[in-house]
Amino acid sequence: MDSRTKKGLLLTAPVDTCGPGNAADWTDLGGHPFKPKHDGEWICGLGAVNSKLNFLAMLTAADSFARGRFQRPLYVAATCGAKAYSPGRST
Repeated sequence: MDSRTKKGLLLTAPVDTCGPGNAADWTDLGGHPFKPKHDGEWICGLGAVNSKLNFLAMLTAADSFARGRFQRPLYVAATCGAKAYSPGRST
């Protein structure tokens, strides 16, 4: 650990999105995974079911801590760039 970094609370979540794969598999979106579709209570599109909502919840929690008397540093980190899983290829 870097001596300049103080112990505290770290909130982290991945916010990147995997590749779309075969466009023909996106039947609900007419083959266009980058064009999200809102259907009632559902959102369909590339990255819609990921941890982005989790990250927003962490930001809300961080805001609550920042307004209180939290005695330690609070770090929030969005991560990306993990190795993606690809079916048929060993990882």
